[in-house]
Amino acid sequence: MSSLSEAATEDHSSQGYIPGKNVSLLEYTDPKWDASQKPSKVYILGTSHVSRDSPDEARALIQAVKPDCVVLELCISRKGLLATVPPKSPTLSEMVKLYKAGKLPLWGVIFSMAQVQVGSKMELTPGEEFRVASESASEIGAEVVLGDRPIQVPPS
Repeated sequence: MSSLSEAATEDHSSQGYIPGKNVSLLEYTDPKWDASQKPSKVYILGTSHVSRDSPDEARALIQAVKPDCVVLELCISRKGLLATVPPKSPTLSEMVKLYKAGKLPLWGVIFSMAQVQVGSKMELTPGEEFRVASESASEIGAEVVLGDRPIQVPPS
């Protein structure tokens, strides 16, 4: 992990963005490439689904780095979070119906309800950073990739 910490504190101001405490930079060079190839850079932004800062941090990183691709920790079944108009939060009874239909695991119901309650108290939409990151990626022509396991699969 020390390489992540060191990478996060390197000066990247020439690229217009200096990683902060929530950003790590990984660099990868494929051993099959010749020496003239530049390493691929992957910026990892740690976010909270119920934070006022996370959407702004996502926007700032994407606008500064202008990546070719933005990977979101979303599966296809949660793609609705990327809608221009944020979706209304599901009610407990709607989530229980999804659970009974096998479309949402019990831990998902509990986790989602906790996020909805925290988001409501903070007057924000849980997962707003996903929508903002997707919009920011589209503005610069970056590909948006959904990169999470299906919500129905429990975490291991």
